[in-house]
Amino acid sequence: MAKEINILGMSSMHASVRTFKLNRIKKLELLTQRFVEDEKFNVHDYTGRAWSMIPEGRIHNIELRFSRKVAKNVAEVQWHATQKNYFNDDGTLTVNFRVDGLGEITWWILGYGDQVEVIAPAALRKKIAKTAQRMVEKNT
Repeated sequence: MAKEINILGMSSMHASVRTFKLNRIKKLELLTQRFVEDEKFNVHDYTGRAWSMIPEGRIHNIELRFSRKVAKNVAEVQWHATQKNYFNDDGTLTVNFRVDGLGEITWWILGYGDQVEVIAPAALRKKIAKTAQRMVEKNT
């Protein structure tokens, strides 16, 4: 499987900076027009606290509890700059993040299946539960 490459660019359709998947670009046209770098734009400010690179414009305080089975593996990796790990007396791991948007982190959480519980926020908990329910319906 090829590695996914994303790029940032100005979208004339959205009149804003957007994230584009390079493999989805079907046609390129070389222009003589030059674009002046916007001194106000900073890629680090743009991606900010996004889980990966797609901010949604709202910061969420995420709290997850990982089972003993995966706790040490999760704690070994710095998944996000805001990550804080707390091992619980029962061997589980509580992890806190402050992320911009719920979309990207949702897919990461789902990858841990029944080894992770979303404690907060309620909106993320509902989103995970709804996705899991749709998965059950499709696979039964």
